[in-house]
Amino acid sequence: MQRFACFIAVLGLSLLGQLQVATHAAESDAAVTAITADGREFTGVIDSRTNDRTLWLRRDGDGFTVAQSLDWNEIASARLGDESLDPAALRSHRGELASPAGGLFFGEIELAGPQAQATPLVNELAA
Repeated sequence: MQRFACFIAVLGLSLLGQLQVATHAAESDAAVTAITADGREFTGVIDSRTNDRTLWLRRDGDGFTVAQSLDWNEIASARLGDESLDPAALRSHRGELASPAGGLFFGEIELAGPQAQATPLVNELAA
């Protein structure tokens, strides 16, 4: 029962977060909506990780970022604001619309810079 209550709490927070994130992304001037052949819609700004194979849409919220990747061949149609776009046109202009994320994504780590001096233990192990 406790696991079910935790699941419901996480689900509720997730739905609330999706609503807030979708609202924030829709307010952005560069918000893109990609629509798949089966009718699913994904809205966000084009992330700088977008390449020839994959469209990355990012939604930034207060203190968090959600990103969704789609293969370009999955996209049946697209919109930039209220303007309809051909997916091929969106793909060719992706560099002009892309923006980098302000922080790290879940699963990414920030590497520390090199140490100025090795510690004695490292020196002993290297010998």
